[in-house]
Amino acid sequence: MSQNQPNSEDNFDAQRQADAIAIGEEEARNIDVESDYEASKQYSEGVSEEEAQAATSPKQNPAQVQARSQSTPDEFRKMAQEVQPNS
Repeated sequence: MSQNQPNSEDNFDAQRQADAIAIGEEEARNIDVESDYEASKQYSEGVSEEEAQAATSPKQNPAQVQARSQSTPDEFRKMAQEVQPNS
């Protein structure tokens, strides 16, 4: 059974870049995760529980409908007799 390598092209590119860095053709990138994290905090906006509730609560107002009967049971029986007269 062969192995599934979904991003083999990405792996190939990463390997080529690693080889180029190793032999000095490319300069290794310097990644400062801490400064990126600190910079990302300015985009994080905390909200209060009330604001979160308002933002996530359903916005629909279902109609309240009162169903009222417009006929009598005798009318229903008459209609049923018309549909099935032998019953």
